Amino acid sequence: MKCSLLVVTTNRLILAERLFRSLADQEYRNFEVIFVHEQSCASAAASLTEAFQAKLNIQSLSVPPCGISRARNLGMPLLQGEIISFPDDDCVYTPHTLSAAVAFFHSHPRAGALLASKAGLDEAIAEMSQTTVAGALNRYLLFGCSETFLQFYRGACVRRLGFFDETLGAGTGLPYGSGEDTDYVLRALEAGFTVLRAPSVLVRHPVVDFSDPSLAAKVKAYARGRMYLLRKHALPWWFRLANVAYPLAALARELPKHGLRTAAYRWRMFSARLMHF
Repeated sequence: MKCSLLVVTTNRLILAERLFRSLADQEYRNFEVIFVHEQSCASAAASLTEAFQAKLNIQSLSVPPCGISRARNLGMPLLQGEIISFPDDDCVYTPHTLSAAVAFFHSHPRAGALLASKAGLDEAIAEMSQTTVAGALNRYLLFGCSETFLQFYRGACVRRLGFFDETLGAGTGLPYGSGEDTDYVLRALEAGFTVLRAPSVLVRHPVVDFSDPSLAAKVKAYARGRMYLLRKHALPWWFRLANVAYPLAALARELPKHGLRTAAYRWRMFSARLMHF
């Protein structure tokens, strides 16, 4: 199976370089990288692409400033793989990520998509079984593991679903700063595809930095996106209410370990979701 990885960045080339280094170390080699970047960093992106040409099958695409969903949509016609994924520019694939994803799809021929497991960049993890049996996810359970960088699809599923919703996601100029990821996998379920949790497939990603000064604005944008998404897919009132209450439960769980910064983060999340309920 050939894999296609669609990577989008604005001007975070240092992070993209870290991702590319992890891709160059993949034990599974039958994959291509479609690297979509804004025109503002075209020269530096071209240099980065050239630096990895000998190690990766990589194709670069320069696009005008636009939201993350629009950028992905512009890169989609270039995807040729039987398996498609959308790694964030700041995530890292382990050496076994692609081989585990391919093995999973081979073992689960009815799966249209899988949602991988995640860990922090430096988080110690126990050895994961490559034969772990995964259960099917419904539209409620997938909310805990539906970030775009965790999503792997069969090419036939992506061709059926088409493009991402360009009203959702970062950089659109609209108030909905998240939700394009969960929206896409929800659409896969609604189209009749089976979506499975895949504990044997691991992607690393930075954890929340509670000292980030931009976090407060992100929380508000993400909350608007989440609540808009729940209405878009006509999810029931009790589930929308559970989404509002979740940050309070997380606050109580995280406070002893992370202190007041996480409490402020979760309280902002609760308040913003309640406001847009």
